[in-house]
Amino acid sequence: MTMLLKRFVLAIPLAIGWTIYTNQPTPGNALLGYFFSVVVLTAIGMQGDTFNLKNIPLQFINLVIYTLLLAYEVLKAGIQVARITLTPTLPIKPGTARVHTQDETENPVISAISAHGIT
Repeated sequence: MTMLLKRFVLAIPLAIGWTIYTNQPTPGNALLGYFFSVVVLTAIGMQGDTFNLKNIPLQFINLVIYTLLLAYEVLKAGIQVARITLTPTLPIKPGTARVHTQDETENPVISAISAHGIT
């Protein structure tokens, strides 16, 4: 698969994300998001070396699992914060924790996405 074709394929989920985030699901807005996605992928020099069409079904399943787990954790954290706020006499120990992303390549993009999800 050529690099140009990979960019065009990789731009599809970005364009879908653009359409969802702008909350205007029109063909023109989707096309604009697709155009911006191709421009951004070209500007950052996205090669798509690790992109393979055979991996897409597994990656989609992993995305769904991650989204469900993240939603569960956000809901659980929201309930915990509400409980702490409404019951200030609870014995809590505020602090921070260091969490490793378990990424062998130490890719900064993966670290940023993981940090965003953890936060």
